[in-house]
Amino acid sequence: AEAAEAGDWPPAPPPLWSRRGRSAADVSAYASGPSDADREAVEVMENMLEAHFELLDGIAKRLAEFREYIDSTEDYVNIELDSHRNQLIQLDLLLTIGSLCVGIYAVVGAIFGMNISFTRESETGDGTPGYRLFITVVVAGFLGSLLIFAAIMVYVRQKKLMLL
Repeated sequence: AEAAEAGDWPPAPPPLWSRRGRSAADVSAYASGPSDADREAVEVMENMLEAHFELLDGIAKRLAEFREYIDSTEDYVNIELDSHRNQLIQLDLLLTIGSLCVGIYAVVGAIFGMNISFTRESETGDGTPGYRLFITVVVAGFLGSLLIFAAIMVYVRQKKLMLL
């Protein structure tokens, strides 16, 4: 009680060799040291723990390998998706160029239809152009559009925008 009054609270636990709560046989066993059975039990427990640690280490290594495999597979899938995306972009470019050329051809047809009057028969004698002029304009417009398409495709291949 005096130690508690002096400010040493809580009191220190009793030492292991204390007889409080132990029989005389227990105290003599601690005094002589651990027995061979105790040593064997400790050794068996150490071996079991070591085996479990090795097992856990192997599992951790396999998990790291699986994680690396998953990352590699994810990278491969992303590369494949990028490749397909690039192919779609190239197809889109090709279709856009084709649409441009068809649009140019349609403009020629629209101009022809609005500004040139003709008759289906040969020259009627009154100065209106005939069917030959219609065919000439249509073929020239088609060939011009085809030439523009070819020129754009050559330019695209020289710039390596499309690998077709």
